[in-house]
Amino acid sequence: MSEARATGPGVSGAATSGAEARGAAPTIHDLGYKRYDGPRTPHRRRYLTVMRLALKQSLKWWLWVTLVFAVAQVAIFGVVMYFLGRAAAVPGAGLAADVIRPDFLVLKLLTEWYGVIPLCFVVGLFAGGSSIADDARTGAFQFYFSRPVSKEHYLLGKLIAVCGLTCLVAVAPAVVLCLVRAAISPPNQMPAAGLLLLKGVALGLVVGLALGIPVVALSSLSTSRGVVQGGWAAVFMLSWIIGGIVSSVTVSPWPELISIPANLKVFGAFVFGEPSPDRLPWWACALVLGGILAASAALLRWRLRHVESIQVSS
Repeated sequence: MSEARATGPGVSGAATSGAEARGAAPTIHDLGYKRYDGPRTPHRRRYLTVMRLALKQSLKWWLWVTLVFAVAQVAIFGVVMYFLGRAAAVPGAGLAADVIRPDFLVLKLLTEWYGVIPLCFVVGLFAGGSSIADDARTGAFQFYFSRPVSKEHYLLGKLIAVCGLTCLVAVAPAVVLCLVRAAISPPNQMPAAGLLLLKGVALGLVVGLALGIPVVALSSLSTSRGVVQGGWAAVFMLSWIIGGIVSSVTVSPWPELISIPANLKVFGAFVFGEPSPDRLPWWACALVLGGILAASAALLRWRLRHVESIQVSS
């Protein structure tokens, strides 16, 4: 009887209420672990993930300001091209068509200090200066290389992201200006306009690569983006200024070979069939630009090969 009373409804309710009064035991929810079985990025395309992350980090205010300046730049060059073309077509205006041909304006847009070179420099300064330095400082190499991302894919993704932005800033304005040229030209000049477009795209790619790859290489030498940006600004600006000063003092064009913009100007004149503005041979400038790009790529590969020995700042 006593056992029956202990298991009766009244006794059970009293025992339960007593347990609740003392505090119920915590409930453990077993969420378990489910292995991800969704789609994965193919191994040969892992660099695209690195590129997307780098581009996402570059979508900041300075990029939009640079694009606004690029649009304004194209608008000014387009207006000048239009009015010069109309003036050259007026009989007795005193303007020869060969003096103001649109090829000249596209070349100036791509190689002069008031063209796209300063804009590409700014993009490379901010996007490239922090591309590898930030990863070295924050220890992100373990994030990348502990996953199946090879160092070659990491390097390719970083280069595509930075050089893609610099080439965009260089090529897009040239393409728009060439389209303006085609729009205001008579039908018999369409082949010349198409050739001008090819020249503008080719030279724009050279400008973008020359102002993108070296700064990424400098970014691999430090864990501080400020040091990298200051070093790139010094290399770019001082070589430009010092090369011009020494060339004027010595009355020789050869000192300007240390300047990336000077080399781009001479090489661009060769591509567009113009006489060399600095009396430098185009092949010498091409060799210097090729040497800079090759040395930058070699430096990047060497640094990534020894990436485990890079000291990460706290």
